[in-house]
Amino acid sequence: MKSLKIHVSIIILLLINFIFFYKYSSRYTGFAIHISTILLTFQFLVFKFSNKVIISNKLKKIICYGLLGFIMSLVIISYFTIPLESLNVDRWSVISSFLTEFHNGNYPYYAKSHMGSYPGPMPIYYLIASPFHLMGELSILSSLGYCILTVLFIKKLK
Repeated sequence: MKSLKIHVSIIILLLINFIFFYKYSSRYTGFAIHISTILLTFQFLVFKFSNKVIISNKLKKIICYGLLGFIMSLVIISYFTIPLESLNVDRWSVISSFLTEFHNGNYPYYAKSHMGSYPGPMPIYYLIASPFHLMGELSILSSLGYCILTVLFIKKLK
């Protein structure tokens, strides 16, 4: 039963990764389905053979720290090179408009993003995002999830 839960969880994770990667990469290339399929295959192989390949804990830590550094480098580079308004997503704008209305004493669920979207019904999400909004750096929130996940994975290796 435990094995079934693990397999179903991995399949769901891979499917969600595939959908989101395809969704966003299709905006930039006509080869999005091919690239997404290659990424899906690579991720599947990593999950399938990660327990069968014998890698020392030291090498695993190097890989994890390297991955963490790579992700942080991408975040920093994209932060300075990609204008936020040019992205075809409004998550940042929904958070910003919600918290701005909240801090102004208005009903925050009537706030609209720059694309006309209303906030979702997850107040804990806005509570978590609030310190980053006050700093003016909502982009840190997204990368923080990757950092926490990588650090937890490294701690698990110990």
